[in-house]
Amino acid sequence: MDIAAIRLSLLMLPGIIGLKVYKKLVGRYPHREWEELTEILIFSVFSYSFLNLIISSLGSYVPFVKTRESYDFNNLLNEIFTKNELNFNLVIVIYASGISAILAYIFAFISQKNIINLIGQKLKVTRRDGDIDLWDKFHNTYNEWVYIRDHKLNLTYFGHIDRFSDLGSKKQLILTQVSVYNIDSEYLYDADVVYLCRDDDDLSIEINAYERESILGSNCEEVENNGQNQWEDR
Repeated sequence: MDIAAIRLSLLMLPGIIGLKVYKKLVGRYPHREWEELTEILIFSVFSYSFLNLIISSLGSYVPFVKTRESYDFNNLLNEIFTKNELNFNLVIVIYASGISAILAYIFAFISQKNIINLIGQKLKVTRRDGDIDLWDKFHNTYNEWVYIRDHKLNLTYFGHIDRFSDLGSKKQLILTQVSVYNIDSEYLYDADVVYLCRDDDDLSIEINAYERESILGSNCEEVENNGQNQWEDR
């Protein structure tokens, strides 16, 4: 590997770290290779641009950097192909990587809250709710007790969704404080934790008053509250 390739890899490291953090927060979605490379480049450009702004504003307050030099991404990229030596300020890469991780949280917040689409809806230029899969949107929107219909085993689980999987071939859920019922809504047993792994068509999730009554009876709210208190006392 030549010197330029090594320097280029170091230069793009903040973008790689930023993208890793971002995917960890929002989940993994199918991407083409060129899209991931574009996202790495975006994180790199933004992180070095913010770093350059910080250095030019704070000056000598930023340790281990030369304030007279420009650390803009374009300048650093130009140096890679004009200098044949492996002289590269690793402190700059570390600073930029930290900024990139912070930017990942900001971008994740914008993505998860659908801020771009909400602005578009306010301006009446779109009716789309965003690119987030409805599986993710449901779990990020509703954080309450639900009914899981297991069509494969003809069972119903009443409990709280503690964890859910990213997009993939299987839908995976971890339920806590679970009550299990058969297809006739007859109570079977309780479980502290239930793990489910099913195909898309094998699960449905419900949150509505009618289904509460069909399983818990007319005093569903009281039963629900008592059930939760009992779990907390265990």
